[in-house]
Amino acid sequence: MRQLNQNLRSHLSGQVLGNISLAIAISLGACTQGQTQTSNSPTISPTPLSPPTVQAQVSKPSTTTDSSFSAMSAQELFDRGQEKARRRDYQGAIEDWTEAIKLKPNFPEAYYNRGLARSMVGDKQGEIQDYDQAIKLKPDYAKAYYNRGLARYESGDKQSAIQDYSQAIRVKPDYALAYNNRGFVRSELGDKQGAIQDYDQAITLQPNFANPYNNRGFIRYELGDKQGAIQDYDQASKILLDDAGMYLDRGSTRARLGDKQGAIADLQKAADLFQRQGNTGDYQKVIKLLEKLK
Repeated sequence: MRQLNQNLRSHLSGQVLGNISLAIAISLGACTQGQTQTSNSPTISPTPLSPPTVQAQVSKPSTTTDSSFSAMSAQELFDRGQEKARRRDYQGAIEDWTEAIKLKPNFPEAYYNRGLARSMVGDKQGEIQDYDQAIKLKPDYAKAYYNRGLARYESGDKQSAIQDYSQAIRVKPDYALAYNNRGFVRSELGDKQGAIQDYDQAITLQPNFANPYNNRGFIRYELGDKQGAIQDYDQASKILLDDAGMYLDRGSTRARLGDKQGAIADLQKAADLFQRQGNTGDYQKVIKLLEKLK
């Protein structure tokens, strides 16, 4: 019952805005990854894509008038847009980057940043169009391929998402996030072996990246390799010590393997973490599962 979307989603990678890494509170819509459930244990789900679409608290639109742009260069407008984005004034940032583009139409970073800001305010189509233009101006723009892949995935175009992640990897062969996301989409399209290969590569490139361990564990579980799944969940739990969903996944798998004591220990840890987080709903669900196991 990891936060795949309909559940509790966690440990997400921050999106990059130019040189700014944004840490944002997020809530997400539903995914379509299949799940397996029994009466004694919770649903297991893979870790979501990194990073997911963000629905942020958006500041009120900027009240800046056109006259404030007249004496500023494209770079100055770009920089001011970044500062507004830091304050989560995404509408104001969009305005500044739009004006920067008017002054300098061949400004791929401004298109990229505006696309990301548009994702923050829910303009999915505008986001994709801006990434299109950024890539047209800068064909080796790995981050633009990566974010467009995410936007296309969340718009339902999974094949195009895979193409974009593949392009991001072509440009940046050590792009662990792109391997993880491509693996996730491949899994949803039924290519389990291709997904495992992508997770393997993501782990090779970034051994302390928990998501591919968790995602690979989920596929191994689906394919009947429950011991392999446990090993992957063990690795992920070493990286994410306070991830309730991780303990929930491993406890669920241990229950199916007949490791009652191990399952109880993991589920109790999950319950404690959910309670500490104030997540009453999932805390109560795990308590009920513990009662059944005991």
